[in-house]
Amino acid sequence: MTRRSLHDRIVEMLSYLSDEIDSRRVGGLGEAQAAGYVAGRLRRAEYTAAVQSFRASTGAQVAFVVLTTLGVIGGALAALQIGTLWLVVAGLLVVLS
Repeated sequence: MTRRSLHDRIVEMLSYLSDEIDSRRVGGLGEAQAAGYVAGRLRRAEYTAAVQSFRASTGAQVAFVVLTTLGVIGGALAALQIGTLWLVVAGLLVVLS
């Protein structure tokens, strides 16, 4: 069995998150599916991952959710060993949130 290329793994992950999961509105099913998927990918890469629930409303808190989600995705990409740039981007996004 040949190992899939990094490009193929990234495309698979991003395609699933963007095309297969319904809208990721705050508190929606799509949000829970995306969180579970990213946490599962991190666990498979032998990182500790947990999905944490919290109350959120629209407005300023949505920006927090978006930045946190981007940070998690950046962390997942770093876990897939895309490079240290994503690790830095993920860290900055989490700090900004």
